[in-house]
Amino acid sequence: MTNNELSYWDSYSKKYNGIWDRTLYQKYLSSLELSFIKKYLIVARPIIYLDIGCGYGRILNFVAPKIHTGSKVFAVEPSVEMLKLCKENYPGYSKLSVINTDFLKYNFSKFPNVTFDLITAIRVLKYYNSYGDWFDKIFSLLSRDGIFIFTVTNSHSVSFFDKLGVNHFKISLAGLNYYLEKSGLEVLSIEGYQILPEFLYRVFNKSLYLNLLIGFERLLSSVLPNLQFKRVLYVAVRKKR
Repeated sequence: MTNNELSYWDSYSKKYNGIWDRTLYQKYLSSLELSFIKKYLIVARPIIYLDIGCGYGRILNFVAPKIHTGSKVFAVEPSVEMLKLCKENYPGYSKLSVINTDFLKYNFSKFPNVTFDLITAIRVLKYYNSYGDWFDKIFSLLSRDGIFIFTVTNSHSVSFFDKLGVNHFKISLAGLNYYLEKSGLEVLSIEGYQILPEFLYRVFNKSLYLNLLIGFERLLSSVLPNLQFKRVLYVAVRKKR
């Protein structure tokens, strides 16, 4: 992450705080993301969990209460201002192992013999154009049965209307599979929920219109290739067996 991008997130942090609870559309999207994560939560035993790009704590607040109470929780966040919000929003912050830097720049050898049973990076990889470096590092950090859950923006989606504040990178499904394979990771699941451009949801953000858009999305999904035009891909991977 560049200094300009870091400055953007520091300045934007207060506006971003709680953004996924503000509108019906954002609540709907958040519920889809959290439902995807929930499928892979390990609750029967203590785990070591890492949230990359924790922001104001949305994913931490969902995952941490659901995993075993004996689990260790780590969070990476380069923005100091975002971490201040996380401290306010996440009740378990005092027990959190916080890493205030860019994920790719951090040397995890400072935590010898630590590997992660669960790693999440929701709406984070789209700010990087270094998928190979990311997946190589994830491979080195995952435990034998560990799972990495993340999102990427599909380069084949209709997203040219999207309003972006910082550099935003996309990748095709074929490109994603190439980098995962090269890094020794195998796909457990890939899902996608939206084909229509996001600006439609922002414009028609009323209950009736939202339901109509969701219905139209389902119709499109039934006639178009499974993931080809989905805007955001939700991915769960593990080390190859």
